[in-house]
Amino acid sequence: MDRYSGMKGEWGEKIRAVIASDPTPHFVLDAHENCPFLRNDGLCEMIIGLGEGSLCEICTEHPRFYHQYPGRMEVGLGLCCEEVVRLLLDGSADLKLISDSDEKEENKCDEIALRDKIFAIFKNGKSFEEIFETTMREVDEIATLPNRRQSALFFEHLEIMEPEWRKMLERLAEYDGSLVCPDGIAYKRLTEYFLFRHFAVGGAEDCTIRAKFTFFSTMMIASVVAVTGVELAEVIRLYSTEIEYSDENVEKILDWLYEM
Repeated sequence: MDRYSGMKGEWGEKIRAVIASDPTPHFVLDAHENCPFLRNDGLCEMIIGLGEGSLCEICTEHPRFYHQYPGRMEVGLGLCCEEVVRLLLDGSADLKLISDSDEKEENKCDEIALRDKIFAIFKNGKSFEEIFETTMREVDEIATLPNRRQSALFFEHLEIMEPEWRKMLERLAEYDGSLVCPDGIAYKRLTEYFLFRHFAVGGAEDCTIRAKFTFFSTMMIASVVAVTGVELAEVIRLYSTEIEYSDENVEKILDWLYEM
């Protein structure tokens, strides 16, 4: 905000004209909930006119997420971004963590070591269902999940931002059957992403229910795709936007799955 306040010329005036100061300084979105500097071709007008150094922190970091663990920090890309979803679905190999250090196995905290064991389960060619059941045994949890209608009705009571997501949940609520147990590399990579992002963040004592959340998230997405016919990439983006970027929604789902 200090930089934008002191920026001179036409660009300074243009930027300050779309900043609101309450409750904290932010850009005012347009009628379509888009950034005022988002061009019709999807590019950022500020980057083109002023360079990447002109961006505020949230624009610079989005859609990255950070998790701090004992002795390490992990960084990933969130699936609320269409390009990240494309990269995930275009891949044909297991996901892997790229490290900038030579971390020794004995230095890993318990939850990261357990996560590594679960990642190894994905690499043995088992079906999604077999991976799910094997993982649940690894964390001493019963492999049971709510059905489609139960899941949809519960999600309808969470905070919802996009009307399209509510419509999808309403369609899903029409079905009583079990959640879809998918197969294929796309859903496998999606599950590995959820495992990386969510499994270890609550500490060792929270890993059991977060393992269930990992597979539930993939099966929820597969179920929405099955009943609505909407493209997988768009359902993934909406799920990530509605659930992953709301700590409150994630915690409510974890508590709900814990009671199952």
